[in-house]
Amino acid sequence: MVNISANGFAFAVRNSKFADAVRQRVKILIPGFMIPEARAIEGSVIRVSNHDGEYIVGCRMPEDNKAVFEYVKKHSRG
Repeated sequence: MVNISANGFAFAVRNSKFADAVRQRVKILIPGFMIPEARAIEGSVIRVSNHDGEYIVGCRMPEDNKAVFEYVKKHSRG
């Protein structure tokens, strides 16, 4: 996991199958995430950046997740 917000998330992978994943739907599991209802999240890939074979995959969730919003708000710096 690279980041998460109420309406999206990004993760890093080394699998080149993600290079052309824009507009695809993905579901990821975040074992041990402090918000149990957000340990499995889904979203649509909106961008993929290739950093020397590491793909940063940015996704938008279909709707805002209030629990994630509150978590980010509580744990953000600044």
